[in-house]
Amino acid sequence: ENNMKVLDKKITIDEYLEKERVSKTRNEFIAGEIHPLTGASFIHNLIVSNLNHILTQILGETFYVITTDLKLWIPEKEVFVYPD
Repeated sequence: ENNMKVLDKKITIDEYLEKERVSKTRNEFIAGEIHPLTGASFIHNLIVSNLNHILTQILGETFYVITTDLKLWIPEKEVFVYPD
């Protein structure tokens, strides 16, 4: 069960980070709101895995290709997201 539902009131970044530390699921923080993420399907993971391989081949050692579980902070938008 996800213990971080979208709340009616806005929360601070610090409140989000504290809740995220103890959450059993991943949640994004957007404009003061928490948004729970669903689990990925087999097809989604297969596509991500294939793209990871292709991008790593194309980009070589110039860039890192990260696929999952890396929380990304975008300060200009004040959001934490888990991109892939």
